[in-house]
Parts: sequence; structure tokens; C-alpha cells
Amino acid sequence: MNNKKLFIRFRPFFVFIVLILTLLSCFAAYMLDANDNQDKYIAKWEGEAVDDLFDEVKSTPDVINPVPLSEKENDSYFEGCSFVKVGDISVENQGNSIAERLTANYGVSNKPKYYYYFPDIKTDFTKIDLNSDGYICAVFPIDGALETDTFNNKIIDEYNSSILAFANEKGYAFLDTNTVLKGIDGKLDPEYVADNGNINDEGLEVIKSYILTHIQ
Repeated sequence: MNNKKLFIRFRPFFVFIVLILTLLSCFAAYMLDANDNQDKYIAKWEGEAVDDLFDEVKSTPDVINPVPLSEKENDSYFEGCSFVKVGDISVENQGNSIAERLTANYGVSNKPKYYYYFPDIKTDFTKIDLNSDGYICAVFPIDGALETDTFNNKIIDEYNSSILAFANEKGYAFLDTNTVLKGIDGKLDPEYVADNGNINDEGLEVIKSYILTHIQ
């Protein structure tokens, strides 16, 4: 009588073959399912790609600053605008003067569609809360004869740079109503200086034309 015990030998080669066949079977099943339901897979892949793109766009404010040149609107555009002023009219707050003069020329709209905010260097612009149809205007340059150690065009330029950075952060539209009025010396062009030091009617026309040609 043969009392020898039988042993089953596991050879690595056969284990490897079984593993490969299993993987191939799974891959074949996946490909057959993808072929039969390709619309489902395409929609899934395209949907993920669109979602990723949408997330990227949402994180970027839909504004280019300073607002670039656009096709010119006619003067009737101003009838739907509200010009927001701050404080008292003074040489240090010419934006207020311009806001009042524009309002005097075109009236006050009952339901304004566009808002133009004219800050001065004393304004805490970080508290400005605009909607998508609002514009923050740069502080205007001043005549060199009016410059002092505490109020001059260099300080105004630095302030405007801060407004621009704030506008970019918040996604607000920023109008560079400063540069368009400057002379070659970086100060208010003498052509636009009134007798009282404020911006004259010629300067006001330049501002109006600038607004009408810089609409986002």
C-alpha cells in the first residue's frame, strides 16, 4: 500500500497567468460597457471638464482695469447715470465738483442704471460697495500752483494706485479719469485749469468724452 501524501504545488508562473487573464477580462468588460454606453461616459468626462473651467472663470473678476476704450455712447447715456459725490466742494475734492456739474447738466435719474463714484484722498474707498454697473473714478490731478507737502499730484497718484488695487480685488470697474487730464509735467494741464483752481469747462468736456468712450 502506497502511503505517500499528495502535495499541490503552486507555481508562480501559473499565478501570474491567472492574474493577467483576470485583468484582461475586467478591461474587456469595461471596454464593452463603454462602447455600449459611450454617450454616458462622454457626458461625464465633458461635464467634469466644463465644471473645472467654470470654477476657474468664477474665481476671476469679469472686469479689465482701467476700463479700456470702447465704442462711444451719445450724451443721452448720462441721463441714466447717478454721479455720487462726497463731502463739500473744494479744490481738494474736485470729484465732488464734477459730480455736481454733471448732475446739473443731466439731472437726477429716478432709476439710475449706472453709478459713478468720485472719491477724494480723504475717502475710505474700502467701504465702497458697488454693483456690477458701478464705476470708481480716479481722483483728478491738480494744478501745480496748488500743491503742498500734504496734498500734491504724487500723493494723488499713490492714492489712485491703491484704488486700482482695491477695484481689481473686488472686481469693480475703475476709470482712469486722472491721466487724461494731465500735462507733460504730471500735473493738471493748464488748458483745463479754471481761475479758482478747479477743472474748467474744457476739462469737464474731456471727462465726459472719456466716460462715454470707456464703458464696460
